[in-house]
Amino acid sequence: MIHLTSWLALLFLANTGVAQEKKFDFTKDPVFQKLLGDWKGEGTLAGSDGTTISIKEEWTGKITESGTLLMSGTRQWNDEMHQFSWEFVPNPTTDLIVVAYKASNAGEEPIRFEASVSQADSSIQLKAPIGSQGELVIVNRFVTKGGKVTMVGEVSLKDDTQTETLKGTVTHHHRQP
Repeated sequence: MIHLTSWLALLFLANTGVAQEKKFDFTKDPVFQKLLGDWKGEGTLAGSDGTTISIKEEWTGKITESGTLLMSGTRQWNDEMHQFSWEFVPNPTTDLIVVAYKASNAGEEPIRFEASVSQADSSIQLKAPIGSQGELVIVNRFVTKGGKVTMVGEVSLKDDTQTETLKGTVTHHHRQP
């Protein structure tokens, strides 16, 4: 026989969602669902020292078997070609989306970003600490015109003194099937 306090505990867990973990569905989110499919992009990043980096990318966004959103493809960084991936992982405990970025030219450990989503301006902000006080911030805004989706990514890299050392824009166009 179950004691009354056990019933109350089960009822509390069911009502607070602890007993039934809610899974985030990227395909139902109006901003994240735009990342699905095939994309092609290019842009330029400018360093505070006068250097210029030309970027060309081709990638695909898809949902993995475990329910994460994976964006992976190839990037040409000036004359160097490499593979990259961004994996968006929902944290049901904190309601945050954590993003792991890996690139074939960036070592073994992924760079971890926190994602903030704005439904109001259809954007995703990615922010990662770099060094002791620096940060890398990428803001992707989605624009839809004539049924075609474009993602404009603004990149800003700041050093430990919060001086911007690299900035630029990479524009991606969704390739319709």
